[in-house]
Amino acid sequence: MPLPKLIITADDYGMSPRFNQGMLEAANAGLVTGISVMIKRKYIRKSDLLNLRIPIGLHLELESVSTYKEIVSQIKRFMGRFGRLPAYLDGHRHQHLTPKNLGSVVRAAERFDLPLFLEPVRRFP
Repeated sequence: MPLPKLIITADDYGMSPRFNQGMLEAANAGLVTGISVMIKRKYIRKSDLLNLRIPIGLHLELESVSTYKEIVSQIKRFMGRFGRLPAYLDGHRHQHLTPKNLGSVVRAAERFDLPLFLEPVRRFP
């Protein structure tokens, strides 16, 4: 049986230049295994991300109830910006896991054959 792989993802790329810089430093130091991009944000530098040797995912920004169309729109926006599909999908503040969004997110992930992070963050004391 293979050993489990530890996945450490830096979320919220695009939120601000300072967030981005910290994520890039962590990635270049080998401290994270992926970066998730908020594709609707203005602080995205494609060249910084494409030079990394780690997966770049899509950090979906969803409302408490979002449509399938909105999810597909963000995936297509990522494709337009990076010229490829994201390596995976996850969601800001776990909105992709809410009962009202999960079905549409799963449907979009299946349509584009994308892995979907379903495990919510575990809180430690």
